[in-house]
Amino acid sequence: MEINRLRMLSVVLCHVGMCLSAFSTQAQMITLGDAVALAHKSNPQLLGAEANLDAAKARVRQAFSQMMPQLSASATANWYHRNYETQGLFGSDDISHYPGQGVQFNLSQPIWRRANSIAVSQARATAGQSRFELEAAEEDMLVALAQSWFDVMAAQDSVIAAKATVDTTQSELAQQEKAAQLQLSASPDLEQSRSKFEQAVAQLAAARGDLEEKFANLEDIVGSIDTFPVPALAASYATPNGDVSQLDGLLNNIDNTNPNVLAAQEVFRAADAEVRKQRAGSEPTLDLVGAYSRNKQGSGNFPGQSAYDIKQSSVGLQLSIPLFSSGLQHAKVDEAMALRRKAQQDTITAARTARSNGKIAWFRWHTNQIQLKAALQTVKSAELDMQTATQAATTGLKSETDRLESRQHYLEAWRDLQKIRYDSIVNFFRIKAVTGDLHDKDLIALDSFLHQRTQEAAQSETGGLSNGVE
Repeated sequence: MEINRLRMLSVVLCHVGMCLSAFSTQAQMITLGDAVALAHKSNPQLLGAEANLDAAKARVRQAFSQMMPQLSASATANWYHRNYETQGLFGSDDISHYPGQGVQFNLSQPIWRRANSIAVSQARATAGQSRFELEAAEEDMLVALAQSWFDVMAAQDSVIAAKATVDTTQSELAQQEKAAQLQLSASPDLEQSRSKFEQAVAQLAAARGDLEEKFANLEDIVGSIDTFPVPALAASYATPNGDVSQLDGLLNNIDNTNPNVLAAQEVFRAADAEVRKQRAGSEPTLDLVGAYSRNKQGSGNFPGQSAYDIKQSSVGLQLSIPLFSSGLQHAKVDEAMALRRKAQQDTITAARTARSNGKIAWFRWHTNQIQLKAALQTVKSAELDMQTATQAATTGLKSETDRLESRQHYLEAWRDLQKIRYDSIVNFFRIKAVTGDLHDKDLIALDSFLHQRTQEAAQSETGGLSNGVE
């Protein structure tokens, strides 16, 4: 990891990393811990996964309730108006008014409903799926947040390097203009210097626009935030590699730890339970049933009959045997079996995708480690060049433009080194996410290695990168 060489450059890199942010330094810097907290509160994908888990837990309670006693009650209250006419020679009319009330309770307790017990295990598998999907959503959010966060830092580094290019080309243009005035330089040289300067200004504008875009991408994850000074990564930080140094060790247990694979396995369990549940639809069911009713009426059903109050209760067993459903239940079983085959293939796909993502992240991280060595050497060489040019400019052996050009090359090398370090961190997080081992604390731990860039440090250590060019 070249920790010692990183520490060797710690002072220089820290000073350069504290260059002026594109935003007001009066604003309070947001930490990664703050960003993680904001994402947990406002990220729609994560909140949607949490809501889906809540719904799955409710479905478990629903399935379990189908195995418990079911009690219902009904009541009626009526007012009757009866006009009773008798036919024949001596027919008569009888008009009466009387009330009627009734109440009924029904109790049912499943004794044997195999489909209900299977539905409970199916609901639990679905809840397990939602739980693993939430874990995957959390890890995806953390990876996306880390990527977006370091994209912002890399964009700020590019602004710093672009400002240095403007400084260099502006100094060269000033020399060419002075030489042209003294007729020591041809017009094409002046126009070429002016062209380089305009291109540098355009690149600086593009770098600042890219920084704004990266801030907008960060807001997609954490929600609307005020602009804040972009932090710098301390040169003393080195990406840990103790648990991911060997690819075989990473892949050996990925099927048992990757949340997407585990979610797919729960989907298969739920699909298998659906097959068993549909097959149970052709089996007999047995319930314990009970009823109690009371009917009260202010008059009999015929004239002259007395009012009555009837109480009745019953308890017994109810057996239901499906005999013929025109092939409906068999079709449901066939459908469930087909969906189970699909879930099985989806599980294989999830496992292959996890292994592929793990390999890609590992190889990228491994490449970053190799690139880091070369970038460190490039920065070291550029630093020595800059120191030599600065001393030569002080004694008059080199021009100010030469000094600025060496400084520009150093900052470009530093920018490339920082980008490799950012990529290494993000790819390390991707590896941990694939193995289901990425947590909030992994990102929050980086806060101790992030420090605020200050205007004073930027001006003293880099001579003022903007040089009046905004």
